[in-house]
Amino acid sequence: MTFEFTKEQKEFFKDESDKSKYIHDWIDKNIVKFPSYKPFYPFDIVRDEFPKHEQRAKVNTIFSEALDIMVDYGYIERNYNTMYVVMKELGIQVKEAGGYYKYLESKKEKIDWYKIIPIILTSISVISVITFGLLNQKKTKRTEELEVNNKILIKRIDSLVKVNKTAP
Repeated sequence: MTFEFTKEQKEFFKDESDKSKYIHDWIDKNIVKFPSYKPFYPFDIVRDEFPKHEQRAKVNTIFSEALDIMVDYGYIERNYNTMYVVMKELGIQVKEAGGYYKYLESKKEKIDWYKIIPIILTSISVISVITFGLLNQKKTKRTEELEVNNKILIKRIDSLVKVNKTAP
């Protein structure tokens, strides 16, 4: 959902992303203050937070957009005739999670170490078996070469010993 960047908002925000961050920060901070199961007037929360009108000028510039975003996200249901809102089930989950950002963090897929550790150990085992197998094969080949060379040397020694015994 995109909104026009109003003249009043230009006083408070550098650009659209700055405004969007402020809106989401406001939602994060204030959704935990919303009553869970009864209709309420959301501006009461703003009034409680900023008793003086001058203090709430920045919030006033994004208030309607923030409510529209919460409606779009499925957090609240808004009655445009009475201006009251009611938390929906998803909004209650966000509130119980501790706010917008904590809710998003809780929905991220967590690393399941019970699945990853066996995969890592299996990989290490397979690599170890292959490595030791190759090293053993190389050692066996070298041993065979040495045995052949040893037999050749023994034959040479035997022939030299025979030559020495026959020599005067």
